[in-house]
Amino acid sequence: MNARMSSILILAAALGAPALIPVSAEPSASSAVGYWASKVTATRWNDLLARRDADEIVAGASQYAVVAALGQPVLELSPDVWVFDSCRPDLPEAQARGCNLLVITFAQGKVSEMRFVNHPAAEVIANNLKSERPERYASLR
Repeated sequence: MNARMSSILILAAALGAPALIPVSAEPSASSAVGYWASKVTATRWNDLLARRDADEIVAGASQYAVVAALGQPVLELSPDVWVFDSCRPDLPEAQARGCNLLVITFAQGKVSEMRFVNHPAAEVIANNLKSERPERYASLR
């Protein structure tokens, strides 16, 4: 894979637009891939009522609502970017490409965007955040 193709793949993952990846590019385990999500449904068992309850997370949901539905994030890339690993996308293509991490971005304490990404895409997002705001990551060096 040449440098230009690598740049296109990284850009596509960072922008959350996998459609930018050329058709001729063969997907590999190391390709950064992401898919936007407009809604995430969390299903949990309700012991009190002996039934399954579903919570929906959409744009505008509070951080509290996200934690109530999904639990604590596995990783906080920043105070406004959280990663959850207990989620599964409904889109079969996203599942096939290993997009089992949910990245939720908040603006003023509310969900502004959600995307399912694979591990390489999560690393791209983390590195972009580190380069944009190095003062937040001084303790990681």
